[in-house]
This record gives sequence, structure tokens and C-alpha cells, in this order.
Amino acid sequence: MKLDMIKTIKRLSGQGQNDILKNKLREWLQTKAFTLSELLSHCREGTFQLSGGLLNKLGSMYSSGADGLSEDCNAAYTFFEMAAELGHAGGHANCAQYCFEGLAPGGKNNERALVFCSKAIELGLDKHMLMAEILFDMQQYAQAVSWLHK
Repeated sequence: MKLDMIKTIKRLSGQGQNDILKNKLREWLQTKAFTLSELLSHCREGTFQLSGGLLNKLGSMYSSGADGLSEDCNAAYTFFEMAAELGHAGGHANCAQYCFEGLAPGGKNNERALVFCSKAIELGLDKHMLMAEILFDMQQYAQAVSWLHK
């Protein structure tokens, strides 16, 4: 990744220009100015910081193959997980959904789904139905029903 791109990312991120930054990142990924693995590597290494909201949006773009990006469940999950690590409620909810549906690396994992879903609810998202589905799948029927009444 070129130094001028890193400077642009830092500047836009620091200014809270997430929509502009999202479009710039999408453009650079589409034109192969850098690879997805380079972007993820720089995020993980702390070269620059992206907000939880932006990471979650990038995950959604890869999840659906939107805005000209190829559908990539692993990339989507990685962005969702990074958003969750920053305390983003949507990142937690999306990780829960991916773990429950078996789209996360390693396949279906109800225990991880339960943890992510609990955190999403704690952060204020209405994910009671998903919680009930996870618990039902874990054969914890009484708890599942109690979540349906919340």
C-alpha cells in the first residue's frame, strides 16, 4: 500500500469522513491499488484506525457483494469481527449471525454466536429473535421461549 494512500486513510478517518473513506477504499480495492489482505494487515497492525461503523459497513459490502465488490464471507466476517473488537453493536450482531449460520471461519458455532448476540443486545440492539433461535438450536427451549417474550 502506497504512503499517500495511508495518509489519505488516516486523514479521512481522523476527520470522521467514513462515507468518503468507504468509497475510497472500495475504489482502491476494485482497481487493485492494494489487496484486501493488505488492508486487513494494516488495520490489524494499527497502521491506521478505522471506526467500528466503517468496518461493519465494509463487512456488509463483502457479505452481499455490494458496490462492485465480490461476495466474500471470510472477508465480511473479518471486518465484522474487527468492528466487534472495537465495541460496535452491529459488528457483534453480524458475527452472531455468521456463527449461527455457519458462515464464520470454522463453521457453525452456537457458543460463539451466543456470546456475540449477548453483547449486541447489551449494546442496545434488538436481537432477541436471533438469541431465541440460537438457544432453540442449542436445545435450551425454556430460555429460548423467554427471549421471545422480551
